[in-house]
Amino acid sequence: MDYYLDLEILPNAEMGKNIVMNVIGSRLHQFLVVEKGVELGTSFPDYSKNPRTLGKRMRLHGTSQSLDRVAQSEWLELLGDYVHVKDVQQKPKSCKYVDVRRVQAKSSVLRLARRYARRHGVSLDEALALYKNVSDKKLSYPFLSLNSNSTGQRFNLFIKQSQPHSIARAGKFNSFGLSKTASLPWF
Repeated sequence: MDYYLDLEILPNAEMGKNIVMNVIGSRLHQFLVVEKGVELGTSFPDYSKNPRTLGKRMRLHGTSQSLDRVAQSEWLELLGDYVHVKDVQQKPKSCKYVDVRRVQAKSSVLRLARRYARRHGVSLDEALALYKNVSDKKLSYPFLSLNSNSTGQRFNLFIKQSQPHSIARAGKFNSFGLSKTASLPWF
């Protein structure tokens, strides 16, 4: 991940930055699903938990070739009125690193009980009884609001970005540009 590409949301009275960031996240995900050979990491230079925001910039990390493919993609060109695409650049020689992860809460007791009932062949009432002492959990992380291509349902992709640290870790990235193990350059 020696190169990066910044996508900066332009001020716009028609669409708020959160809506534009959701569109970028959705289109990037679709691009990464189709373009199997492209592996990218995603970070958010303006990330903040308080106030809760991903900010106005999405930074893509990868090889020069992969980032060029993104920069020249049709989906990004269509967002030209809302997003300024900066040039692909090499990361600084000296930098820190951050971990950018997806966070999922055990948010709905009913959902957990339905899943348990389906997986273990028990009734919903039996499964609900097992979860009677569990309470719903809410997350306070910034998120992208996306539509699932497989189910068509809307969901929130909560993102936890660590504080900068000095340890670079390798790993694989998923189709959202997130990794369970890898770190990304931070500058």
